[in-house]
Amino acid sequence: MKIKYDFYNGEQRISTFEIDTNRENMSKMLISDNNYFSSPENSKWLKLEYNQCEVCPLKSTETECCPAALDISNIALKFGNIYSYERIKVKVETDERIYFKETNATIAVNSLLGLVFATSGCPILSQFKGMARFHLPFSSFDETLVRTIGMYLLKQYYNSIEGKEADFELKGLLQLYKDMGNVNYSMTKRLADISTKDSAINAIASFFAMSSLIEDSIDTGLKDLKIEIF
Repeated sequence: MKIKYDFYNGEQRISTFEIDTNRENMSKMLISDNNYFSSPENSKWLKLEYNQCEVCPLKSTETECCPAALDISNIALKFGNIYSYERIKVKVETDERIYFKETNATIAVNSLLGLVFATSGCPILSQFKGMARFHLPFSSFDETLVRTIGMYLLKQYYNSIEGKEADFELKGLLQLYKDMGNVNYSMTKRLADISTKDSAINAIASFFAMSSLIEDSIDTGLKDLKIEIF
């Protein structure tokens, strides 16, 4: 399934990104039409060893560039000169429906990042790939919490019926969110070298801030939801 994001400043389109939720690697597509990253100086932040995440299992002898950095390179470049508070319009097209929203640049880019990261080649972020198939643009905290936990528990159900170890206590999910905190720190440092304004950096920070909140709220959040919906 392909999901298309169109960004507009007024009536002028800023950029378009089309993400295949079943993609194997989108990196070449993202940077193929841009010569900016052809120089060593501009591409240094893409290298795996450049502010590499402590939890990253990849080796520079086998993987030259950080998969997540490659995936967001063109996004960071397109929005690197836009302030986070600037108002932009977004249209998101999926197979089932079309979404429209006018919001600030941080929220707009943050929604796209959630989709890109979930389909990334990053060993940490790609663990959320199942959520990409049911991508919900501009989702609220509660919506993200329910979708994340629901998808994780569905995976554990499949593990159980296939005779594999199942984690219904969400311990693995909590650890995954702890690892994402490390990814957040390293990715923000990478982006600081390419963004002259703050929308891309703030979108990254916002994305991972939501992740941090979910980590802290898995227990209490579930209790609150139980009161609301059951």
